[in-house]
Amino acid sequence: MEKDIKLNAKIDGKEVELHIYPDDLEDFLAQCNEIKQKQERERATEITRTAAEIAIKTGYISTGLLQRKMCIGYGRAAVILDELVSMGIIGEAKGGNAPREILVNNTEELDKIFKQSQATHHES
Repeated sequence: MEKDIKLNAKIDGKEVELHIYPDDLEDFLAQCNEIKQKQERERATEITRTAAEIAIKTGYISTGLLQRKMCIGYGRAAVILDELVSMGIIGEAKGGNAPREILVNNTEELDKIFKQSQATHHES
């Protein structure tokens, strides 16, 4: 008989003890990885949504503004701007200090864009 592997984990803030047999370990780890990736995608969507709301509220968007408002680094702010461009929420950089165009005017439009984005992501 195979000996099981005991794991201690926190699920929804509760400490649980899991017993897994070695044959099931690979499937278990794959499921854990899927859950983690889903949570990371949801968090990234939240962050991108917050940045889009900042753009709509202020009528302006830049890496510096996102860094200050969201307490993030330049690299992350630049990636978020790229995501907002690809989603059609803001326009491309025009060069120099020219402000980016904010293409979405309200949160209702934003809701539609994010719903479409999530539907597209689930299909792939």
